[in-house]
Amino acid sequence: MKSITSTVYGGSIPVFQIDDATRSVQGGFTLDKSNVSVGDIIGRATVIQFDEANRSAKVVKTARVVENATASATAYKVAKGSLFAVGGKFGGKTIASVDKTDANFDLVNVDASIGTAQKVGDVIVEDATNEFVALNYLEFKVHDGDNEVTLVQSGTVYERRTTGIGPVLGAKMPRVIRSQSY
Repeated sequence: MKSITSTVYGGSIPVFQIDDATRSVQGGFTLDKSNVSVGDIIGRATVIQFDEANRSAKVVKTARVVENATASATAYKVAKGSLFAVGGKFGGKTIASVDKTDANFDLVNVDASIGTAQKVGDVIVEDATNEFVALNYLEFKVHDGDNEVTLVQSGTVYERRTTGIGPVLGAKMPRVIRSQSY
């Protein structure tokens, strides 16, 4: 009987992971912490922008609107659990304050209106992203040093269980099925 052997060159990070439901970009991406803080929890199915050549990954902050807002609004009520913070971007505008004291929503105040009316369920993205986005596979806590990220590029996500993907980011992930089941 012939035995099968393999040799690992340059580490043990899988090159391909193939199964019936999910395709992932396995580990080896280092988190760019320019828009997150040590101690932040990056949840499963958080949208991540990635650079394959540099093996870097950056969180794309999103939030689901929980109360209608007019086109001239500068205060937005969003679902609890977003990662938005003062000084960051919200719909391309600078965040002036974030009030997380209400048990039902977070109130994000920006320096200028994002310019379009928002209805309940809409997803607001921090800022424009490149074309390479995927979903975070494993929840993790941001810590000092390198944070490794594994990404899902193809599969099904229960979108209502996430902080939000929405149509703009969803269009950049054509192989991700965004189920609206809860």
